[in-house]
Amino acid sequence: MQIYEGEEYTKNYLAAIVVTGFFSMLLYYMRRFFFSYNGLSILILILLAFYYCFSYSFTRGSASLFFKCSVVSVIIFLLMYLPQNTEYKNRIYNVVIITLSFGFINNFYNDILFLTNWNHDQYRYKERIPNNQLDRSKTYDIYPNITSISYFNNLNYQPRPIFQSYSAYTPRLDSLNSYFISEKKVDNIIFHTSLNNVSWGNTIDERYFLFEEPLTKIEILEKYTIKDKINKSLFITEKRKKNINIKFKLIDRRFCTLGSVINLDLINPDKLYFFTAKFKYSNKAKAISLLYKLPYISVELIKDHNSKIRFNTVSDLLSHQCVLNKYCSNYYDYFSLFEESKFKSLENVKAIKFYSNQRGYINDFEFTIFEASLF
Repeated sequence: MQIYEGEEYTKNYLAAIVVTGFFSMLLYYMRRFFFSYNGLSILILILLAFYYCFSYSFTRGSASLFFKCSVVSVIIFLLMYLPQNTEYKNRIYNVVIITLSFGFINNFYNDILFLTNWNHDQYRYKERIPNNQLDRSKTYDIYPNITSISYFNNLNYQPRPIFQSYSAYTPRLDSLNSYFISEKKVDNIIFHTSLNNVSWGNTIDERYFLFEEPLTKIEILEKYTIKDKINKSLFITEKRKKNINIKFKLIDRRFCTLGSVINLDLINPDKLYFFTAKFKYSNKAKAISLLYKLPYISVELIKDHNSKIRFNTVSDLLSHQCVLNKYCSNYYDYFSLFEESKFKSLENVKAIKFYSNQRGYINDFEFTIFEASLF
């Protein structure tokens, strides 16, 4: 197992312990005043633990997190409540207290460091925006997820309903954000991104930002343009004087299989194309999806000179149009799709492949290509 994976699993265990430990102490005092039946307290704590693990794993799309965190939580409760030996229970309490302390430090150290040092130059550079680049009478949204920018710059913040883009993991949630962009039309959107390297657009789980919130991204492209570059991480967009309307023309529809390479040799690299991919699930997977999200679909983009890049994506989101034949490494590149000179400098994607090593997906899926009228 790679080191970073081990660190992630450790954080998940600690998060489970922190939350369940907190509720353990809470229920301990509640039981003294309200409950006389020890079994009821144990049941409530276990249900709370399962709910926490369910909500966390459902958002992150991982069944393994649900089961691993749940097992850890339940074991802790059983060790704390079932033994009758007082000396043994005291030892367990001490272990839990030490683990809780380590968990809090491990999970919140960076946040505490940031809050206590936000006035230092390194944080000022990342979060603070020069006054001459802001109009505080205007409304702002922050994209994709670094909402602290609004606090540190005292902005009139009007966030999208799902204000962290990576959490809009269903077409329904994506449509809520898309509607907000279309109807509310905040004056400016501040983008937090990396302009120098592949940052995945500040998303999670090695997901590709271009395939997240596809409806919302189209609305943003139609209605906003870049106003000012602040630094290497931040730039501001403003409403277009005249909106751009993207028209999609159906070019091709075919049925493909997971693991097969879909060649794009016949499309014109001077034009922009979008795609949709509609996956089907087995009956077992549909039933399991009531408890936690299905595994990600893995995607491989084959670019010019046969260079490849691999990432994960939420399969349901691909039912809406996503950019197909151009590769963008950050949001600044994404806005270049509307500038003809910069558009031609973006890397071409000449093939794409979808695959999954997990059960639940039916092998065949529908793949549709659209030509977008932009210029």
